[in-house]
Amino acid sequence: MPSKIIPQEHRDAMIAAYLAGESAEKAAALFGYSTPTCLTSLRQAGLLPRSHKENSRKYSVDESFFDTIDSEEKAYWLGFLTADGTVGPNYIKLSLQSGDKEHLFKFNTSLQSNYPVISRQQTVTEKVYTYVTVHIISHTLVSALNRLGVENNKSFTVRPCIHVPDVLLSHYWRGIFDGDGSVFLQGRRTKSGYPQWVVKLVGNQHIVSGFASFIQRFIPDATTDIRLHFRIFTKVYVGVDLPQKVLQVLYRDATIFLDRKKNSADELAQAKVRKFDRIGVTKEQLETLYAQHQSWVAVANELGVSIRYVHNRKRLFGIT
Repeated sequence: MPSKIIPQEHRDAMIAAYLAGESAEKAAALFGYSTPTCLTSLRQAGLLPRSHKENSRKYSVDESFFDTIDSEEKAYWLGFLTADGTVGPNYIKLSLQSGDKEHLFKFNTSLQSNYPVISRQQTVTEKVYTYVTVHIISHTLVSALNRLGVENNKSFTVRPCIHVPDVLLSHYWRGIFDGDGSVFLQGRRTKSGYPQWVVKLVGNQHIVSGFASFIQRFIPDATTDIRLHFRIFTKVYVGVDLPQKVLQVLYRDATIFLDRKKNSADELAQAKVRKFDRIGVTKEQLETLYAQHQSWVAVANELGVSIRYVHNRKRLFGIT
């Protein structure tokens, strides 16, 4: 059976080609297989072969879309594909949770694509998850993305794209953040009694460091330190005021975004910056918090203030 002897990447590519309008024969021939092999792979993926009428349908896409990054849409989708896309030898694939289906329609609209958005299911530890996916077949688009640094198996190697103009960088980084970032309210409260928001990006070291450096251009108080967990790097902004400023950099004047992420950003934007009386922060409190966290950045996060404020208080109290 194909599930035993055919590599998953071959099955995915055959299915992608078939969904893009190729016949089962041509899709299978990409890897030297027979027509029944493609049809079996389709059925195993929960897809039905097209009727003869449907077989005559062809799909289109703007294959020049990524030739030059000169608009918000191009910068954003380059960032989103960098974070969350799959680039194969002849196709681009985006797969998102079912609630984000509208985002795939936005992707199709930007690329003037009429490729189908397909709902599929995946079973993980006996739990069934539904997701949506779109496959676009285009050697030209793949070649353009490769030139921009977005290649197959890119997760641990891709770097920030140097071909995005400065004026479009916020859109590029918003695309990356919409793909691999998160915004949420921490369940716990800090010792100061205030709830803390978290803005976080995960990825490889090049991407996360580039993101932190970009944010610091606009927010000098924002540190560029990142954390490593196994092979995944993380940049976290905690509090209310600082996370608000970070998202303002990313979403200000944005016209294209992941709706779910933008809704969270809007909710955070409405949060009141509740800073306790800073004059009341004593030397003993600072020293106690530092003893607990062993990091002045963590102390600032705990207090819900900027690292600059913490350093100013340290100087005031003569703390080295």
